[in-house]
Order: sequence, then structure tokens, then C-alpha cells
Amino acid sequence: MADRSLILGTTLVLMSGVLLGVPLSAADSGPDRPFQRPPPSTVASQPLPRQIDSPLDQNEAERQFEEGLRHAFGHDLAQAVGAFHTAIALNPTNPFFHYNLGLVYGMQHRLDSAMAEMRTTVSLKPNFTPAHFRLGFLLELTDRYDEALREYTLAMAGADSGWEHAAARQRLDHVRDVLRAKQDVPSPQPLDP
Repeated sequence: MADRSLILGTTLVLMSGVLLGVPLSAADSGPDRPFQRPPPSTVASQPLPRQIDSPLDQNEAERQFEEGLRHAFGHDLAQAVGAFHTAIALNPTNPFFHYNLGLVYGMQHRLDSAMAEMRTTVSLKPNFTPAHFRLGFLLELTDRYDEALREYTLAMAGADSGWEHAAARQRLDHVRDVLRAKQDVPSPQPLDP
């Protein structure tokens, strides 16, 4: 398990989202662009959660989020976690804040925390394909193959084409092969005394 978790940070970065500040589209997405921010059109249209008392709080949440991204890109992951936590405290219903925190946790090999953030992300935004894909990958790394199958299937349903669809298809096929191989392995026989 430890050997596979060592590749998590690299794999999440290599299989991650969209270039910052660019709307989600097949032309602008790719596995080499790790972190995501909400497309500009969705930031203004999202209602503010009750916890945000003023536009100043919203501005501070966005500032902390941007700071978290800067730290993450600079590989200062502890500072990124702190900034994302502050952004989430100010705006706990923003799925992009949770998603990026989950990526950083994955890069720190904190798999349970990464899975929790990806689960929060998909609960806030059920059609968020990259979060379903990453949750599937984290579940696969922790040998929770049945759950990984579900998440990869949801990722494929949300991505009609592009790298996420292809990557989810590849991971889905791999997990199915692993499950088939586990079924083909004979059970250990008890030793005769």
C-alpha cells in the first residue's frame, strides 16, 4: 500500500483538472493541469451561504482560495491547506474550495482526508466529473474497488468526451480486471495438522 500511495501526488497532478481562470472546456482541460477554480460565470451566480455575513467575507474567502492555489503551485502544501481551510470556513458550500483541498491532501498522502473532501465536493456539486474521477482513484488506491467502480462510472456519465472520459474508462477497465483476478484466485487451504 505504501508504495502505491507514493505515486498519489504525482498521479493526481498528472490526472487533474483545468487551467486556472479558464472556463471548463475540452480544449482547455487536460491531465497536466492540477487545480480548479469555478468558471467566472458561476462565481457571481452562486448564492452566498448563510454563514457569509457580508461581501467582505466573500472577498476574503476568494482571497484565501487564491492564496491556497499560489501555495499549492509553489508546493508549500501545509500553507495551502491552511488557506483552503480559511476559505472553507468563510464559504463552506463552495465545491471548488473542497475539491482543491482534497487535491492537496492527496498530494500529502492523507488519503482519508482527501476522500472526505472529494465526497463533500460531489455532495455539493453532484455533476462535478473531476471530483468523481479523483474520488474513484483514491478509493482504488485504498483497495475499495466496488466504490471506485461507482465513482468512475459517475465520472464517465458526466464526461461525454475528453481526457476525463478516457481516463475514467481506463481506470474502470483496470478495476474490473483487478476484481476478476481476485475472483480467480483460489482461497487459501487450511493447513493439515
